[in-house]
Amino acid sequence: MFSLTQRFQHVSSLALTCSFAIIAFIIATSWVQLLKENAFELDSKLSNIRSAVRLAKQKRYGGTALNPTEVAKIRFNADVDFSPLFNWNTKQVFAYVTAEYESDDKPNSWSEVTIWDKIITSQDDAIVSLSNVDAKYQLWDLESKITERPLTFKLKWNIQPWFGILINGETTGSRTIELKKPAAKNSSKKA
Repeated sequence: MFSLTQRFQHVSSLALTCSFAIIAFIIATSWVQLLKENAFELDSKLSNIRSAVRLAKQKRYGGTALNPTEVAKIRFNADVDFSPLFNWNTKQVFAYVTAEYESDDKPNSWSEVTIWDKIITSQDDAIVSLSNVDAKYQLWDLESKITERPLTFKLKWNIQPWFGILINGETTGSRTIELKKPAAKNSSKKA
């Protein structure tokens, strides 16, 4: 009456259904735990943001000898505790600092540039305390001008779970500053 193929199909169908039910349970409980820990309202302290702006004539920054581009090297302090983001479904957390600003040539067009990032693989490394740290990546814009516009610095995170979709968020402590124009003596130096 039942062949070996039919029995294999029934067993594999039951196993697959149970697997999907377990995965759905894992995803749902990890979301509930994140909400319970107020993970989407993490507080961070971005402070002491300073910059050194220079004029670059290099092609990799979009500048030329006749039309140099402004390049900013950012230095900042940051304190945040990412431990509420860790639960039994968290593989790792990707934390990063962005600078957001409105473009001059297109109104209501926002640019977002990552200036620092870190991969946190365990809850033991979840407390990030940076003091007077240089950004990993320099800040420059295709419009060749980054100064004299408000830049909003935000600390954001991305949870990479074992099961489920990626979960994005940002901390509540953002900081807005305006970069100063480079001094006249920097324009004569080679970048």
